[in-house]
Amino acid sequence: MAEFGVLVIGPGRGGTGLLAALLDAHPRLDVELENHSKHLLIQKREPRQRLRLYRERCERCAETSDAQIWGNKVTTESIRALAPNGGIEPLDLFFGELSDIPTIFILRDGRSCVESKVRRTGMPYEKAADNWRFSVDAMQYLQARGALVVTFEQLVTEPERTLKTVCSFLTIPFSERMYEGTTSLRLNPEYRRERISPDRAAVAHVPPKVYESIVDALRAAGYIR
Repeated sequence: MAEFGVLVIGPGRGGTGLLAALLDAHPRLDVELENHSKHLLIQKREPRQRLRLYRERCERCAETSDAQIWGNKVTTESIRALAPNGGIEPLDLFFGELSDIPTIFILRDGRSCVESKVRRTGMPYEKAADNWRFSVDAMQYLQARGALVVTFEQLVTEPERTLKTVCSFLTIPFSERMYEGTTSLRLNPEYRRERISPDRAAVAHVPPKVYESIVDALRAAGYIR
């Protein structure tokens, strides 16, 4: 039986899937990719009731796991769905129920994150940019509460150093087996890779108007000065 002991959180198309898959490949970890999110977080039922059910389902999964630590990946978009017009209210709701779960937040440069979301899903630029700005608010919110923050760029250009930092945060030893997570069957086939590629740290281009809409958040996140 495992302990429900880690959440991997970040914006969609921001590296949450890769990080969760790498962690899942660790012999002491069992990390799922958004288990229970769609049918519990993204619906119209009263949010606190949804969150209680979400935690209960996660704890049941942990009870059936043979790992030491069970965890789940959650996107900031799923968290925001708890109260889509509420500023940081969805964060207060989510972490009001899950404040004791160690959290790793991963952020990707907003230009690349927004461009990937638009290209992969057809989401309008304005909505993708708005979602990314919320993810920066979430990062700051969690950082102030002791979460570990890493970036997608660090993960793909310095994977060993980044994963060792993550393992230290979770108080488990680093394992070379984590690199096998790039081929995980839990990832969508189109996201699987033979290895971690530093080329993925390249910054994408977005239309000038979109850049202007995220420039303050880029600066707050340390991506530009």
